[in-house]
Formats: sequence, structure tokens, C-alpha cells
Amino acid sequence: METKTAAMSDATVRQMISLLKDPVFCGLRVLADERPLTREEFEMLAMPEGVSREQAWDILNALRRQTAVELPFRDGEGRRGWYYPTRSIVANLDDIDKRCHAGSWLDLAVRSRNATYFLVEAHVDEAVATLKEDGLSIGYEKAREVLLSERDPETSEERLLLNWHRTAWHLEELAGRPCTPEIVLEVYERVSRGVERQVTRSSRQGSRLWKRKPLDRSAALALVSKIIEENSETYAEHPLLLALGVRHLFMSVHPLPDWNGAVCSLMMKLLFRKTERPVLAYVPIVKPMAETLGITGQVAVQAFKVGDGMCNVISPFLGWTMGGLAVAKVPYDKWLKWAVPFVLVMLVFQWIILYYLSSIGWMGY
Repeated sequence: METKTAAMSDATVRQMISLLKDPVFCGLRVLADERPLTREEFEMLAMPEGVSREQAWDILNALRRQTAVELPFRDGEGRRGWYYPTRSIVANLDDIDKRCHAGSWLDLAVRSRNATYFLVEAHVDEAVATLKEDGLSIGYEKAREVLLSERDPETSEERLLLNWHRTAWHLEELAGRPCTPEIVLEVYERVSRGVERQVTRSSRQGSRLWKRKPLDRSAALALVSKIIEENSETYAEHPLLLALGVRHLFMSVHPLPDWNGAVCSLMMKLLFRKTERPVLAYVPIVKPMAETLGITGQVAVQAFKVGDGMCNVISPFLGWTMGGLAVAKVPYDKWLKWAVPFVLVMLVFQWIILYYLSSIGWMGY
């Protein structure tokens, strides 16, 4: 019996070594190292000979698990969450840190008074998407009128929208206080002030693999508060990933009597402020806007980069633009006469490229 077991182990080892050298499997590993590989995409790829698709998936996950980053959450069966830091994930998180940390040029830009109107405009999309988390639907124009103070709220939904917006705008005062369950309840009180009780159903986050953990409301609020307060000092994970954990706790447990979706988004913003990435508290979620426009998130981000880059060439509010013109002794109006035609031509080319990327459903690769 022992000899037979040893022979089977030797055969398994030889099969594993052969598989690791297989060009097709090596291609799968390279792809999984470069960017997140979903099961849906994996189903469309070629498999190594002699190995079933299920076996190849399990082996690939076992290899990724060896160098994975564990998350500080466990599901209902005690399994710890983890993710594999692909090169694209690491590069994107590094880029976010460079652009969104406290004191960055983007942080200074969003803090300026000139940006207030445009930030409110950007918040309209996020506010509408946030209310959908709680089963509410409000039109863009109505939301815009309320958030821009063009009129007073007329319905309970509009009051909730305005409360959420005002609380988000004044989160900085909460960032200097320790995050406790009482802080979460205070945010809930601000959001629900003057609003009728919720009669719609909030979205409930679930997963085929991730089993819901049976937490009571007080335990869920305590865990959310701990994650937000201790954040990077205790956990090695990036704040964006911790924010996803906060969202999972809110939208799977529903620890508050009402408006879990609205409070959840605010607590995620509070986490960003406490981790010295205040820009993330202002930036609206790209995905809902991209889905509304019928384009992929990658195309939406690329469109943002195009607009941001082109505007920087002629913006009078950027130090390096005006400083460079001053050093070169070029008047700003003269620079505009030269730069505007160039920017317009480049925008036309960029629009053509973006239209093509959108038409093919470009996913970044």
C-alpha cells in the first residue's frame, strides 16, 4: 500500500513538472500575472493537453495563492479572503497613490474654490448611483437641481440625497475623530434626518463562493469601525481594498435600520480621508457612469486621461503651465493662440480613437 502511494506521488510530481513546462500553461500563468483573470475569460482560453479545465483552474489558483495578499475578512465558513497582486493591479494602485495623496496637485485642485461647482456636478452621478443601492431611483436633472441648490428638496428621496451630499462635503471634520460605532450611527443620523423610513430594499451583496458571515448588527459596526480606524497602521492592504471590505460588510449584513447603501459610501470616503488619500473621497465612481454610457471602465478612464491631459496644456490654473510661460517670457494670450488649434486637432484624433475603442469594447489589452 505504501509503495503504491509513493508511485502515485511520483507520477503526480512528474505530471506537475511537465505541466509547469507546458507552453500553453505558461501562457496562462503569464496572463494571470499581468492582470486579473476571471473565470469567464478563462473558459474561453486553450488548455494544456491531458489536463481538464477544472484541474488547470485549481492548479493556477493554487500557484497564485502562494504569493497572494490576505484580506482581514473571513466568510461564514471561516475562509479568509485574498487577492493576487498582478502587475496591472500594483501599477494602478501606485498610480492612485501618486495622484491622490494629501498635498498632491490633484488634492490642491479639488480644494480650490474654483473647483467647487465642478465637484458638485461630478457628485450628481455618484449620488444617483448611491441611492440606487438603497432601491431608490431619482432622475439626473432633479438630483442636479437639488445638489446645486437651485431648489429645495420636495420629496423624502430628494431630502436623503441632499443629506448624503452635505455629509460627504463635511466628512473632514469626522476624519480627525476616532472612528467608533457611534460615529457610524452619527453619520446615519445625519443622512436620515428629516427622511421617512425606508420602504424599499437595499441591495444585498452576495457571492457564489463567498459565504455570508452571520454577524449581528453591533458586531458588524464594530468591525467596520476597526477597519476604518486602524486602516493601514494595522493592515497591509491598500485602502481601496479595505473599502471593498467595508462595502461587503454593509451590503451583506445591513447593520443599520435604513439607508445602508448611502451610509456605506460615506464610510468608504471617511476611510480614504483617514488614510491620507482625500482625492478618493471626491472622485465619483467611474463604473456606474461607464455603464450608463454603455462603455467599459477602461474606455471611461482613458477618456478622463485624454480630457485631463489636453486641458492641462491650456489651463491657467496650473503652476507649471503659467510658470513655464513666465520663464519663457511668453504671454498667456499668445500661448493660447498657438496652443488651442493644436489641442483641438489632438482632441479630434483622440475622439476618433476613443470611438473605436468603445465600438470594440476595449478592455485595456
